[in-house]
Amino acid sequence: MNGAFEAWTKTHRDVDPHSVYVGVYDADSAPDPLVLARISEVIAQHDAAQRKRPAILQQVSSYCVGLDTMRGFVGALRLADALAQTRWALGFEYPLYETFARSVHRGTLRPLIYCVGHGCFVSAATLNAVGGFPTISPNDDLALGYLASSSAFDVHPIPALDYCEVAPNPLVLIRQARFWYAGSARFWKDIVEFRRTFPVKRNVLQEIVLWSSGHGRRIAWAWRAALWTFALVAAGRAQAWSLIIALVVLHALYVHAGFLQTIFALREIPCAADVIGLRRVRASQWLLAFALASFVFVIRSLGPLSAALVGPARGAFKTER
Repeated sequence: MNGAFEAWTKTHRDVDPHSVYVGVYDADSAPDPLVLARISEVIAQHDAAQRKRPAILQQVSSYCVGLDTMRGFVGALRLADALAQTRWALGFEYPLYETFARSVHRGTLRPLIYCVGHGCFVSAATLNAVGGFPTISPNDDLALGYLASSSAFDVHPIPALDYCEVAPNPLVLIRQARFWYAGSARFWKDIVEFRRTFPVKRNVLQEIVLWSSGHGRRIAWAWRAALWTFALVAAGRAQAWSLIIALVVLHALYVHAGFLQTIFALREIPCAADVIGLRRVRASQWLLAFALASFVFVIRSLGPLSAALVGPARGAFKTER
C-alpha cells in the first residue's frame, strides 16, 4: 500500500494533497458507492465552516452481510456474533469518533481511538506527513488510530456503513480476536514510538487519559466474560441469590437487550436491512441466535483472554487488504 501511494504521488505532484484521500478496505468488505457522497458532504461541511479538512475519515461496519444464509446451529452462532460486532460498531465506535472529532476541534482532552481497515480514508497530506501507513504494528489500522490519538489528527466518522462478513465459525472468531487483541494491547508501545518519531507536544493529563482508557478497554475485552462467569459461580456456591439475580439481569441487559437493540437499529438505517437480508431471516433462527447470544459472549472473550495470558499466536488470522 505505501509503495503504491509513493508511486502515485510522484506522478501527481500538481494535485493538492489535502483534497485527495486514500481509502482502504479489508478483503471481506463490500464498499457501498454511497460512501463517496457522504465523504463529499463531510468535507463540504468542513469547508463551509472554514475548518481544515479531516486528516482521516472512518467508517464503521455492519458485520451482518448474508444474515439470511446463516442457518443451523453454527449459523445461529454467526448471527449472534454478527449482531454483537455490529452493536459495538454502532454503539461504541461511531460515538467514539464523534467525541474525538469534537475534542480535537475544541482543543479539549480527547479519548483514545483506533482506526479500522473497513473503510478508512486518509488524506494524502497526512500520509505524506507520517510516511504512509504505520509499519511498527501488525495491525496498521489500529496503529494509525493511536498515531491520530497522540498527534490530535482530525478524525471524523463517515455516516455510511461498510458491509462486511463475520467469521465463518467460532474457531476463526477466536483466532481473529486473538490477533486483534495483540495489536490493541500494544497501544502504548505504539504511542511511545510515535512520540519519538514525530514532534508531538507532551501533555501529561492527556497521556493519562489515553493510557487509562486503552488499558481499561483491553482489560474489559479480555476479562469481562471470565469475571462474570467466576462471579456467577461463586455466588451460586455461596447461595447469594440476590447477587445471582443481579448478575443475570445485568448480563441480559448487556447481551440480549443489545441483541434486540441492534436489530431495531439496522431496520432504521436506510437500505441496511435489505443489504444484509435482515427481513429474510426465519423466526426460528432468530430465536436460536438469541438463545446462543450468551454462549457467543463467552466465545468472543476466549481469543483476547488467551492472548492476555500467553501472548499472540503465530500465524494468527488476518484479513488482508
